[in-house]
Amino acid sequence: MQLPRQKSLDFVILGTARSGTTALGSAVNLDPQTFCAIEYFKGELELDYSKLTLPQDFFCDKYAASNPINTQQTREILKKKLNDGPVNIYGNKVPNYYLTIRRLHHQLPQLRSVALIRDPVQVALSWDKRAANDKDRWVSGRTGIVAILNWALEILAYSEGINNLLLVSYDALFFDDPSYFSLIMQHLTTSRAQSSTTEQFSSKFFRLHGDESRSIHDNSFYIHHEFCIKQGCDEVVKLIRDKGIVSCSDSEDCLRHFAMNLIPQLAVYICNFLKSSTNQEEVDFICKWMNQYVRSYDDKCSLAYQSAIPCFRDILATISTLDHKETPSYARLVNTLSFDQSLV
Repeated sequence: MQLPRQKSLDFVILGTARSGTTALGSAVNLDPQTFCAIEYFKGELELDYSKLTLPQDFFCDKYAASNPINTQQTREILKKKLNDGPVNIYGNKVPNYYLTIRRLHHQLPQLRSVALIRDPVQVALSWDKRAANDKDRWVSGRTGIVAILNWALEILAYSEGINNLLLVSYDALFFDDPSYFSLIMQHLTTSRAQSSTTEQFSSKFFRLHGDESRSIHDNSFYIHHEFCIKQGCDEVVKLIRDKGIVSCSDSEDCLRHFAMNLIPQLAVYICNFLKSSTNQEEVDFICKWMNQYVRSYDDKCSLAYQSAIPCFRDILATISTLDHKETPSYARLVNTLSFDQSLV
């Protein structure tokens, strides 16, 4: 296998976990000249992407994925592609790239991005289902209550002007019209997708059996997240779905207005939820998730970050009243939110 000339990352795929990012990354790999790694690069939220040389660094253990399975799959797929012919475009899929998307675009000015937007209630239900499955490798305590807050903060982050970022409706792409995939490929690669690639997407990823939202009320976890429906989350999802694909810069005002109204109410909702919860693992995960947000978010002066901190403080204050074991994550969060004056 002869490696081609060195280059940097061309695109990233992001979106709240369980929003179809893995499926889209796998679909992108149907194109023989385009490669998308799945959650590659250890410490991906702190890495300086301008220093990467691709594809060489995909085979460097220093940058291997945190999950060994992702490392193995990434290298196997890329080796096959390079053996079959030239690979001209390289990307990576990480759901939480929204935390560092501004820094990524600063390091790589020509970077192109796609964010998948899925109904937050469906995302939360998916998290709950996996958390309830003892045989699943899903992180303990990672339930839908965090998914909804993650989704709202992500929406607010997208409202602050990110170049070359498309917001793609999960439902439109996978249920409404497979031709959206061709438009995504054109954005990521700056050229039209091969007809054979689009046809493969239709047969392998497009779901012909209807919209999953039709069965939402039948899910046993639904009642926990009905709050989101009442706050208009479905209206934002519908706005993006009706267009299928929207430019981030064209939707800033709408997204900002919605998220700014939702996030304070989510803080109250989550605090009330925690007061009735006896799940220690759930509390632990919320602390770990908030720690990652505070540590990794790349623009501490941004509206999204400044909106998150009061929310986090309220949640932390509620946790302090609960009968729970204080974990290292809890202690770090208390220290950070109490003494870092830049967060006030």
